[in-house]
Amino acid sequence: MASPLFRFKRFGIEQREVTQRVGTDGVLLGAWAPVAHRPTRILDIGTGTGLIALFVAQRTEHFPVEKIVGVDIHLPSVQCARRNFQASLWAAQLSAVHAAIQDFYPEDDGQFDLIVSNPPFFTAGIPAPRDERRLSRMAEYLHPETLVLAVKRLLQLRGLFCTILPPVEGQRLCELAACHGLYCTKITTVFPRPGKPVERLLLQFETRPLAFERSAITIYDQPGFYSEAFRTLTHAFYVGH
Repeated sequence: MASPLFRFKRFGIEQREVTQRVGTDGVLLGAWAPVAHRPTRILDIGTGTGLIALFVAQRTEHFPVEKIVGVDIHLPSVQCARRNFQASLWAAQLSAVHAAIQDFYPEDDGQFDLIVSNPPFFTAGIPAPRDERRLSRMAEYLHPETLVLAVKRLLQLRGLFCTILPPVEGQRLCELAACHGLYCTKITTVFPRPGKPVERLLLQFETRPLAFERSAITIYDQPGFYSEAFRTLTHAFYVGH
């Protein structure tokens, strides 16, 4: 049975036959990834439903954006992203490509000034209930070094790469990326509730080792009640915020 449309304020997300449905990780990354440098060429690695690409499209709608490309190895997800893109206000800028990121080369050979990715992160070999879910969450399908090398190849000199990962995997990615000339310049630690351990790291990388920024956000003040910081971050997207 088809999943119901997930409705945001200005677009909807269809989720049929995708590897990864709408979740807090994608929402956080899509709302958090910096766009103050006015990116005009944007890449979403492992786009799934196209959620993060659509968040960034909304946030850059007043910029002269040339293209926003979502890449995914899972064909049904690519087809779903294409439908979501075509139904949006930003269809002219959005496209989805079926490819493994290591095999993706833009037709114009250009690079991107913003790359975002909500990558697979289960590295301990824990199988998920459905094969599609396993595809989206097992690092064997997108090894961290494969991701780093692809970002290094596709990122402009002054571009930004942004991702979200659990703490251990995030720290490992920071170390690995530095070995390949990508340096973490911003970390936002994500807490589910006050007093709980860190659940995710929002990470920003650049090709230059610039000044490092650190911040934190808590998703819920208490069970069922979003924090003021989370509501502020997502107010342009969530219905009711």
